[in-house]
Amino acid sequence: MSVSANEFFDQSQRLIDSANEIDLRCAVSRGYYSAYHVALITAASLSLDEFKSSGVGAHEQLIRKFESKGPGLKKIARRLRDKKRVRCVADYQLEEKVTKEEAQLFIVEVGILIADLERLGRIAAAEVN
Repeated sequence: MSVSANEFFDQSQRLIDSANEIDLRCAVSRGYYSAYHVALITAASLSLDEFKSSGVGAHEQLIRKFESKGPGLKKIARRLRDKKRVRCVADYQLEEKVTKEEAQLFIVEVGILIADLERLGRIAAAEVN
């Protein structure tokens, strides 16, 4: 069975209700990946040029696709990169505390980013039709 980006976001919202730090870290991670997958779909909808670099991972390549297309999409790229940075803290920097308040704010911000990405995708689809 395959899953959708929305299911990642739904999982993050379920985890955010926990008082357990590992659940909060997982909520941040799942939230980021929901935005990442929506950004992939949006990049395809916008027909963003491929950005391939041997020294850059898939996440950074996706971010750079948005960066290369003007100031509006650069802001999307900056927001996605910021979410990736916070996800890395949650996943890799175990000495850093992840609080419930920080995780909740992160999920709210991810929800807004996803809505903005989906709106861009709908606009692109409407322009094609």
